[in-house]
Amino acid sequence: PVKTTTDKGKAIDRYYYIHIPTALAGADRLDDAIIATDGSRQIRSNFGRKVDLDLSTRELECQQLYFPCSELLEAMNWLKDLYTHNSEAVIDAYNDYQIPLIVLRKNTTKEAVCLVFEKVNTGGVPLSVFELVTASYAADSYNLRDDWYGSDIRGVSSRHKRLSGEPILSGVESTDFLQAVTMLYTLEKRKADLATGKTGKQVSPVSAKR
Repeated sequence: PVKTTTDKGKAIDRYYYIHIPTALAGADRLDDAIIATDGSRQIRSNFGRKVDLDLSTRELECQQLYFPCSELLEAMNWLKDLYTHNSEAVIDAYNDYQIPLIVLRKNTTKEAVCLVFEKVNTGGVPLSVFELVTASYAADSYNLRDDWYGSDIRGVSSRHKRLSGEPILSGVESTDFLQAVTMLYTLEKRKADLATGKTGKQVSPVSAKR
């Protein structure tokens, strides 16, 4: 520790640290990066009853990224400990990660597959209709994503690229295309219903949901 005194001349011990993230923020932050602790390597408040910062062990120093100034001339050992601490923390986080598993049997309906995809993704970015339909078609071993975007690896040309060659269709997105296909399909169903003599609510409507 550094032997120093208070304003009133009382002898005290001080340890000095460099807060690494602050020091790396720029040359104008170097002064702000340096902090001092008491002889127990802690910063306290409320007349010593509350510990605001605890750097009393090497692990706590590494964990909170405070480099001790006393190690400036022999920094390698501390840096090795820092690397070991951080690498273990990252590796352990991945090794201990639990991956959820949802089993879908072969007789699971396409609608059920879409529902599962929609429910399990509530914590992330909402799935688009195109992604849900892609999951549904995958049950029949058809890759809708390859059909739309193309795949050089699997030798599939892009339907989107072909449509974009027509000026009037250049702005068509995947969901727009699915809407158009759905409307054509429901139109054919309506024609078939009318051809068989169905009337009123028996006739399928022409529709498409986005």
